Amino acid sequence: ERLPADERQRIMASVRQETQRLQRMVAELLDVARLDAGAGIQLDVRPTSLADVVQYATATVQAQLADKELRLDLQLPPDLPAARADVEKTTWVLINLLANAIRYSPRGEALTVRAAATADGTVVQVSVQDRGPGIAPDHHERIFQRFAQIPDKTGYRGGSGLGLSIAREFIVTQGGRLWVDSELGAGSTFHFTLPAVG
Repeated sequence: ERLPADERQRIMASVRQETQRLQRMVAELLDVARLDAGAGIQLDVRPTSLADVVQYATATVQAQLADKELRLDLQLPPDLPAARADVEKTTWVLINLLANAIRYSPRGEALTVRAAATADGTVVQVSVQDRGPGIAPDHHERIFQRFAQIPDKTGYRGGSGLGLSIAREFIVTQGGRLWVDSELGAGSTFHFTLPAVG
């Protein structure tokens, strides 16, 4: 109470952010434990609006975006087809990709989220682009391994090293792909695909 109101808000936002980070880490460890125990991934796959998934995921990270003064550029076509997806797990993947993009983005930059169907209409692709430090090509696959940490001080670092490996398992189990396009000094774009409802 002795602190000014704006300072109290800043401290509370920091506490909330750290609490959310710890909750994510615990959830990730539980997911890994279930996978290691052979429990597999339980899916509830149904026709899903990816525009709704994007809206929910971006709303979840609004406080983090505001904290770093990041602009969010959404590029979603009005005729985006539904995807065959598990809403909860797909949303988790997108939140994870957004949280990583926010963590490594310079203050005041823009993040871009795109979604589009492929030319043949069989697949829907979602992409998250940041303008962070980028990832060297020889680390593009390594970052999807469990507990992977990149030693390069200009590349991606921090976190539990579990989020991307779990995200890839969630997407692959749904019949999609998850990968990254990046180079050092030029930002990163993470992409995932899911089958379109035909």
